[in-house]
Amino acid sequence: MVQSTHQFTELEQQHMEYLIRDVLLRHQLSTEREHHQRWLQSLRQLTGSLRLDELLLTIMDHALEVLPSASAGLFLMHDPISDNMQPRAQRGFHDSIYDYRAQTHEGITGRVFSEGVARVYPTFASIFEDIHNVDEERLGLVAGSFLGDDLTVHGMLAVPVRMHTDKIGVMLIYQFDDSRTLHQGDLDKLQGFTDQAAIAIVHARMYSELLDNNRYLEQRSQIHRVYTQLSIDNAPLEQIVQTAADMLKFPVCFVDTEAQQTYSAEGYEYIATEQDTSGNAMWTTDDQYAVDAASHKTPSSNEQIYPVRNGSLLVGYFQLPIQRALEPLEEVILEQASAIVLLHMMNMYSMTGMLYRQSRDFFDELLQHRDPHTLADGLRRYGLHAESPLYVALLQVDSDTTDVRIAENHIRQLIARIDRQPERGAYLLFGSSDKITLLCNTSSASTPSQLAEQLDVIISHWQRDSSIPVYGGIGGAYNGLEQIARSHNEAGRALSYARRRRQTGVMTYADIGINRLFLQQEPQEIENYVQEILSPLRIPKYAAAELEQTLRMYIQENRIAAATAEKLFIHPNTLYVRLRRIEEILQVNLNDSGDWMKVYLACHLSETY
Repeated sequence: MVQSTHQFTELEQQHMEYLIRDVLLRHQLSTEREHHQRWLQSLRQLTGSLRLDELLLTIMDHALEVLPSASAGLFLMHDPISDNMQPRAQRGFHDSIYDYRAQTHEGITGRVFSEGVARVYPTFASIFEDIHNVDEERLGLVAGSFLGDDLTVHGMLAVPVRMHTDKIGVMLIYQFDDSRTLHQGDLDKLQGFTDQAAIAIVHARMYSELLDNNRYLEQRSQIHRVYTQLSIDNAPLEQIVQTAADMLKFPVCFVDTEAQQTYSAEGYEYIATEQDTSGNAMWTTDDQYAVDAASHKTPSSNEQIYPVRNGSLLVGYFQLPIQRALEPLEEVILEQASAIVLLHMMNMYSMTGMLYRQSRDFFDELLQHRDPHTLADGLRRYGLHAESPLYVALLQVDSDTTDVRIAENHIRQLIARIDRQPERGAYLLFGSSDKITLLCNTSSASTPSQLAEQLDVIISHWQRDSSIPVYGGIGGAYNGLEQIARSHNEAGRALSYARRRRQTGVMTYADIGINRLFLQQEPQEIENYVQEILSPLRIPKYAAAELEQTLRMYIQENRIAAATAEKLFIHPNTLYVRLRRIEEILQVNLNDSGDWMKVYLACHLSETY
């Protein structure tokens, strides 16, 4: 302080006042210019970075510089997927603040974001009015994240960050000291800054998305190159599966539902269940595994599957030991792996089809029996011997489908089950259309009846899994190549007989018995014969009297009257009355061998055909 005894005149006092005002104005102008230059410099620096994370921190730093009374800042960006606000940049907080999530319908952040209007909160009381609907736990998370102890928020600025209609987020500025009160000018300055910052954020976000897309396309291209090379090298399935596991960074397993085999990458423990070993659910190609990549069905509690299809036909699936959703690149890896696996399997199917055709052509030569010596040599390639009895087995899959691929798939699956049998011997085997043909030696495989038992077990499991009926017939075993055609013919008759009776499983020709005599008869001729004999008993008044039922029970009980009456719950005298009535209506004598055979045969054929 300057002390003086000089008395200033009024003019001198006015001059002194003007000088002091000039100094103060110059100081204020210099301060404003400094702030303005800092603000402009901040705006220029915003355009200097296109990396979003770096840019957000830069924005936060400059926002605090533009407002000298600011103590801490927080930028929250809107996440459209979760529809909440997530911290992306901060100053004056611990990193624990990044765990905070703000709802778009509550608190200061939600209000400013939803309304799109900047707000100044000059006092704590004004702040409290807008945070009453935020739960205490999340409020505590924010308060506990401040750098420093016993800090009190005295004021706050909340500004929406947006570009046109694109809502980006909210900028929050906190004031811990009460040396000055935040006012509308501070808010306008921050809003102007954030408006420019929004442009930079949008550009940086576009640049970041472009980098991500380029990186994604480059990685996708690399994945494609790797699998293309595997395809060129004709790599085995084991290598394809291992490559997929290496790229995914976790072990996987591929299940071939047609060949009924598994291919596991290193580190993957595939545990076969009782269902697997018996050949049911895990091998089925029904819709229980017909899922798309977005809704993987889990065969176990901690795994999911990725199906591999040939059109609408499921040929296998990758089994993944994860429960979370797949990342985009993981989808690409499995998509590319599936394409190569499918190509590999199509090649195998083509080779299998070629082998089937060769076997079928050789079998046709056996049926024609033109060159016995050459045929005997050919049999040895299949482990068969012309010197031992040979027989033929035929299986027919009644899949009732018009899709050739599905029908072929059923044949391949059934053949795979036959080939998996541990007790299988040597045989010539091939599939064609909806049939499977086997040529066996009694010495190298088993007798016709033993093979029928083995095939019945396979067919039983198959039908339990797929609900698709399979019929089979086996011819007799005979010595000599010229007898193969005979056994083949008998197998076909047994198969036809089984289909007529809708009796699934395998039937040997020997089991048909007397019905062999009628296999060549037209079904209509058999029906006409049955109607000719039994139709008189089917007149309504006689049908009501249960005469035909009585006749059939009499035949079933081998013409023993007491047993028949007991089964029908009638008195023996009533039975005799009915039998005499049957003789009168049919005009036969049941004690006559010829008449008895005629009636017996009609009843038998009506039940059999």
